[in-house]
Amino acid sequence: MRIPRFAFGVLLAGIMVLASVLAVVKVGAHADGTVVLLGTVGPNGPLGDCPLSTRDKDQATCTWFGNAGPQLFGYKINLLSRDGNRVLLGIRTRPYPSTPGAHSFSPFELDTEPARQVWFEPGEPLKLNVPDLGALTLTGKLGYQLPPLLAALQFVSFRRNAA
Repeated sequence: MRIPRFAFGVLLAGIMVLASVLAVVKVGAHADGTVVLLGTVGPNGPLGDCPLSTRDKDQATCTWFGNAGPQLFGYKINLLSRDGNRVLLGIRTRPYPSTPGAHSFSPFELDTEPARQVWFEPGEPLKLNVPDLGALTLTGKLGYQLPPLLAALQFVSFRRNAA
């Protein structure tokens, strides 16, 4: 009996999803990891996930652009240092005027905004007041690695929200 290619592909995709979910659960069990997995929530709901490496400076920055309610909004978070379970974050935010039509954003636009440095302890929510937006809440936990499927979904989410 032969298995059709489509069924085989669906089977492989299902295995990858289950393995990634298991990896997320496994990563959450450790408190001394090397990745800070941040979640950001705006005044109207979740905005995006933001994985930051405490060891690799090339993986210690996260940028997001999209709608935060009726407002277009962007943020850039840099992991600056770590002290035990706490991490020092540099956060730059920028609201954009809501205008009809297509928009393009560059992560480098946020480099001109002033950085706010805050200490964040994973497991404890942190609320920041952002002018012209309202509250930006950071939640997060420490882990050992970013599951590959979550990294791919974050990239797709960034591309979708930036378009």
